[in-house]
Amino acid sequence: MTSEITFIITSVIYFPDKKLSYSDVRSAFNPEQRSRQTLQTIDSIRKKIPSANIILIEMGTQKNIDPEIIKSVNKFIYTGNHLFVRGAVSSKHKGLGEAAGLLTASKKLKGNNGLYFKISGRYFLNDEFDTSQWQGNNFFFKKYVDGISTRLYAFHSSLFDVWIRAIRKSLYHLYL
Repeated sequence: MTSEITFIITSVIYFPDKKLSYSDVRSAFNPEQRSRQTLQTIDSIRKKIPSANIILIEMGTQKNIDPEIIKSVNKFIYTGNHLFVRGAVSSKHKGLGEAAGLLTASKKLKGNNGLYFKISGRYFLNDEFDTSQWQGNNFFFKKYVDGISTRLYAFHSSLFDVWIRAIRKSLYHLYL
């Protein structure tokens, strides 16, 4: 494949002890388990696309995560120290936190001349994952009746600014 592939992993390893809109328990996993799962995310990408550029955006309450994770990615961006991100991640809406982290990191993400994938930390690519299914100058995502899945989606680099505008426009709805 001649075009560059970049994976953006969004992560909150150390999470605030706050309720979500749909659950009193924010996570079924502790930070150590979440760290191992994040390594599994990275390993699954390296296994399927060894040349992929991997960027980890950590939005949690602590910057000092497992050094093995940081060594495993091409770029580590910590946004959990930004007031906007801290408030959004601590809110009852997970999607708001992810959007705030992506917007805060966006200037450090741009630069690819190919395909971007956004994957949520602690998810991983399986054996059926095939980049040839994601080719073209488009957005690629799983659509539900009332929205799209943000666990894994892709877009061509020419649409980077459109992606950022869409995230900005979604903030109000993610807050509701």
